[in-house]
Amino acid sequence: MARSAVPLTESRIRQIRAPDKPTKLADGGGMYLLLRPDGSRYWRLDYRFDGKRKTLALGVYPEISLGEARRRRRAAKALLATGQDPGAVRKADKANKPGTGADEQAYALAMLGEGMWDWDLRSGRVRHNAQWAQLMGLDERQQEHDWQQAVAALHEQDREAVMTAIRHCLDGTAAFECEHRIRHADGATIWVRNRGEVMRRDADGTPLRMVGSLREVTEQRHEARVMRCHNLLLQTIAAVNEMLMQELPDQELMARICQELVRDNLFRMAWIGLIDDDGVTVRPVAEAGSVRGYLAQADIRCDDSPQGRGPTGKAIRSGITVINDDTETNRQFVPWRERARAQGYRSSASAPLRVNGRVIGALNVYSDEAHAFEPEKRILLEKLAADLGVAMGNRAALAALRESEERFRLISSVATDLLYSSLQTGTGFYAFDWATASADRIFGYTLDEILEQGCWRSYVHPDDLPEFDRNITHLAPGQRSECELRIIARDGATRTIRAYSMEVKSDDGQHRLYGACQDITERRQAEARIAYLAHHDVLTGLPNRVLLRDRFEQALAVAQRARSHMAVLFLDLDNFKVVNDSLGHAAGDELLLAAVSRLSHCMRDSDTISRQGGDEFVLLLNDIPDLDTVKRVATDILSHLAEPLEINGHVLNASCSIGVAIYPGDGSDFDSLLQKADTAMYNAKGAGRNSYRFFDEQMNQQAQEHLMLQHRLHQALYRAELQVHYQPQLEIGSGKVIGVEALLRWQNAELGEVAPDRFIPVAESCGLIVPIGAWVLEQACRQAQAWRQAGLADLAVSVNLSAMQFHRFSLVEMVAGVLGRSGLPPHLLELELTESILLQDVEGTLDTVRQLKRLGVRLSIDDFGTGYSSLSYLKRFAVDRLKIDQSFMRGVNTDPDNAAIVRAIIQLARSLRLDIIAEGVETPAQLAFLREEGCREAQGYLFSRPLPPAAMEAFLRERIAPAGAMNGAAL
Repeated sequence: MARSAVPLTESRIRQIRAPDKPTKLADGGGMYLLLRPDGSRYWRLDYRFDGKRKTLALGVYPEISLGEARRRRRAAKALLATGQDPGAVRKADKANKPGTGADEQAYALAMLGEGMWDWDLRSGRVRHNAQWAQLMGLDERQQEHDWQQAVAALHEQDREAVMTAIRHCLDGTAAFECEHRIRHADGATIWVRNRGEVMRRDADGTPLRMVGSLREVTEQRHEARVMRCHNLLLQTIAAVNEMLMQELPDQELMARICQELVRDNLFRMAWIGLIDDDGVTVRPVAEAGSVRGYLAQADIRCDDSPQGRGPTGKAIRSGITVINDDTETNRQFVPWRERARAQGYRSSASAPLRVNGRVIGALNVYSDEAHAFEPEKRILLEKLAADLGVAMGNRAALAALRESEERFRLISSVATDLLYSSLQTGTGFYAFDWATASADRIFGYTLDEILEQGCWRSYVHPDDLPEFDRNITHLAPGQRSECELRIIARDGATRTIRAYSMEVKSDDGQHRLYGACQDITERRQAEARIAYLAHHDVLTGLPNRVLLRDRFEQALAVAQRARSHMAVLFLDLDNFKVVNDSLGHAAGDELLLAAVSRLSHCMRDSDTISRQGGDEFVLLLNDIPDLDTVKRVATDILSHLAEPLEINGHVLNASCSIGVAIYPGDGSDFDSLLQKADTAMYNAKGAGRNSYRFFDEQMNQQAQEHLMLQHRLHQALYRAELQVHYQPQLEIGSGKVIGVEALLRWQNAELGEVAPDRFIPVAESCGLIVPIGAWVLEQACRQAQAWRQAGLADLAVSVNLSAMQFHRFSLVEMVAGVLGRSGLPPHLLELELTESILLQDVEGTLDTVRQLKRLGVRLSIDDFGTGYSSLSYLKRFAVDRLKIDQSFMRGVNTDPDNAAIVRAIIQLARSLRLDIIAEGVETPAQLAFLREEGCREAQGYLFSRPLPPAAMEAFLRERIAPAGAMNGAAL
């Protein structure tokens, strides 16, 4: 594959044509733009993780711009700096959920923004994620910094404004949001958007905690500045043209031009210098924006002396524009460097000033930014110098100046591929008398051949000749035109151009045409490609959501007139992710194409199949007579997709889940029907997959509840609504508290106390269980260690792990990090696993369990007996304790089956030399049964409800007494 090493720019990307073979355009840091022969362009990032070379997709160009791709590269590099695999983070959670790392609280906050900060106003410490530290130019390895370090990173010119905005926020008068600069230690400066709000105040209203986010906006600021500069350039051209037309005295004209150049900070300083009578000294005659007396003290010359080697002297001697891109790095600018610093400019440009062909001085402008003189500004400067020279040299040539201005406007308004002038012949057509050598790029003929031919009308596509005549042949004097034409080139290829023309009648009565042509062939081809991609899926060629919406509106109009029904089917392939992960994305693409082919056989020509992305499809059925028709179609789809399919030597059995919404019963607009079909599809998945469901209102209520809880959960950590309560675990024989179980509780201001069985499934379905579980583990270990340091006996703390935490998170590193930060001895931490965790990816799970055991932590099986109980995995996974589920305990005194199960579990644990604990013990009778059967440990409401930390500590102090005091205190 070819690779280019030239740095990327937006203009360069737009100019590059589709290659014959895949080509990589490198942009540094492992990022490149992948060009494919079909014209598609994809951002990619190559990186290494754990010794392996990997590639991360950053998006599709031009939907993802160069600036946005670079921002995504920086975000990926920030993840790598903290030991995370960007690809694993992307794969783990497509909805910007956190990745892995040492500081779980920081990653929980990172869900809400790129850089997150949490300022404790009492201690002055700022807790943050790695992205915030990177943006602030601080040490990314630290989890918190002092507030003064953050303030010191603020740009000195912005510091007071930022602090004022923060004070207003702390006073409660306004929310904190501002854009400002950050200066890094290496001198680099970036722009950021900083937001924050006070999250906690004491009873007197004094702010205690402020939380916010930080996002880099350097690219956005640059784009806005470029646009503003472009507008100012156009305004300056218009203003100077008006001055030139007024026939002002030379001195006043030059002074007003300098003032116009510094208006609205277009340039920092502007001045005009003329060569003195001695032919060497350059005398300033007009200036604006400079400190009074600055130019009077400057000794500027145009000979080859040291004073004549600056931009002004070189421009006058050479007769060409001289650019000084950076006063700090340009060695030839050393004599004037201190003056530049005092004036506050970093770059300058000098354009020679000519009168009747002789250089008489220079027009000079200065900017406070390095590399500020891009081609557009240079063109402006040279034009102003040229027009000023004409005005000063010959006021009688005003008409010629107007003509020059018109030509400049014509030329500068477009990026041209051909410039020409032509005279009207006796036939009424215009014949070239001058053209640029680039004409061959458009017509495929040499310049000599074109000049010999005369009028280029003969190259125009026959169908476009009327357009040519209207806009060029019959153009009246003084008129301008713009049109689009097709050209038949020498090789027979058709190219599309945009032609700009202006007809001028000279004093001798001749009609002259000035023109410019821009080749827009590739633009039109790209627009056609973009138009197609805007309405179709790239892989399958099916209509996307945009085109589906249009088809729906057309079908809806027909259905409303005919009073007929329509059906929207939302289809999702079951277990598609498994195919992608195990066989690769190429196999996944083949499966999608095969599914499309089979779906097509189940649909009528008048129906629409649309791919929404990933493994999701939407089917639109028009003019359906009854629900039985929809059922037959859905059943037919399930049947066709279930047929075996061979891909790369693997026989796959695909299936899908389908949700159905009917017009008009379930809704009368596209969005509501699509949403309800989506809801019904998820209901079909929940019912076991490979089935279809029609929407009903109960599904809608469940979906809204799920969405509401998911949204509130996103804010719960941010607003400190989650708490960890602790339920004691006791030794039945002695009554001694031997440990506690950490249990999550959620107290929401609007919902009140939300039951765990209501919000935990939501957290697991959306992936929030990962940061929440990490936060619970951190809190539980810190609390257990705090009790130890407070003089309480060593207590084991049990923490539940979800399957998602176990299989999609760097669990071992996270547990080791928590133990290290909290100081809790590993043997006092018990991780509770479910049987389903151990049965998924047995070999991978076994490796993780072994690493956890090497850390020294204990493992228990939660809710033992409710899943797939196996004696072999109890031995292989070296668990330490079994936990009898409370569902068995409820009927242990009344249900013989429950009693037999509990008795068998206790005997099993004793035989395998495992500890055993029963949860959900609520009555003395249950406790007596356990004591009789030989169960040694128990927990439940009979002893205590889950308690917040302070109440739990009081409970412990009552129960845990000095040695000897517990004798006889058995339960």
